[in-house]
Amino acid sequence: MSKPKVVLVHPLGRNWLPGQVDMTRLANIMPPYGLMMLAAVLEREGFGCDIVDLYAHPRTLEELVPDILARRPDAVGFSTTTSSFPGGAAIAAALKDLRPDQPIVFGGVHPTSSWARLLKETPAIDAIVVGEGEETFLDLARAEFKPSSAIRGLAFRDASGTPV
Repeated sequence: MSKPKVVLVHPLGRNWLPGQVDMTRLANIMPPYGLMMLAAVLEREGFGCDIVDLYAHPRTLEELVPDILARRPDAVGFSTTTSSFPGGAAIAAALKDLRPDQPIVFGGVHPTSSWARLLKETPAIDAIVVGEGEETFLDLARAEFKPSSAIRGLAFRDASGTPV
C-alpha cells in the first residue's frame, strides 16, 4: 500500500474587522515557508504532498474545491493566520460538504492560539496542530490521519465531541 497523499493549503487572508483598511494582500505576500518545510518533511518520509498557495494563484471556492478533491488527498492541511482563518474555514466546510469523511487538519498561529474554541465552533476541522507542525503532522500522517492523544502537539475532539 502506498503512503498517504496530503494537500496543504495557504488560504487568502482578509481584514474581517469592520471599518478597517484591508492590507492583508500586501502584508501576506510571501512564500508559505511553514507549508514548504512541512512538505519537505513529509516527502522525505515518502508521503505525497501538494501545496496550493492561494496568494500565488488565487481562485474562487467553486474552482478550488474540485481541484483539491481531484488530487484525491488522504488529508487536507491548512496553515492560517487570524486574517486567513475565515477563508481556510470556508474551504474546509466546502470540502466536508462534498466529502464528509475527508480529514481536515489546521495549523498556524491562529489555530494554535485558539484550538479549543475553534474545535467547538468549526465542525469541518478534525484536528489542529498546536505549535510547530513538522513532527506532529508527520506523526498524524503515520497514524493515517486518525487523531490520538498519543500524538504530541495535536488537538482534536474525543468520542464525546469535547476538545482535547
